[in-house]
Amino acid sequence: MSWDIKEDKDQEHLEFVTSEFVPLLMKHGAISDAWLGIAGKAPEMILGIVSDDDLELRSFIETEEWRTIRGRLDRHVENFRAWFTSKIQNPGGFQM
Repeated sequence: MSWDIKEDKDQEHLEFVTSEFVPLLMKHGAISDAWLGIAGKAPEMILGIVSDDDLELRSFIETEEWRTIRGRLDRHVENFRAWFTSKIQNPGGFQM
């Protein structure tokens, strides 16, 4: 997933993402990485999640629970994007 933080929403975004958004996502997978961009044209926030059960994760994003949490995230962000990839091998640790 990626997004940009709305102007003047930095603190509210941080509080929401750490206390509600990430904990909910972790019920359906594991956070594999999180990046905060501070320069350039890349998204300001990039968040990866991995799951042993791809179907369960895909089903989750069709639920009212996901629509509700996404709506709440949208109060703080813009340019949200989410996409799926399959069968990525995670070697663990930071990679260059």
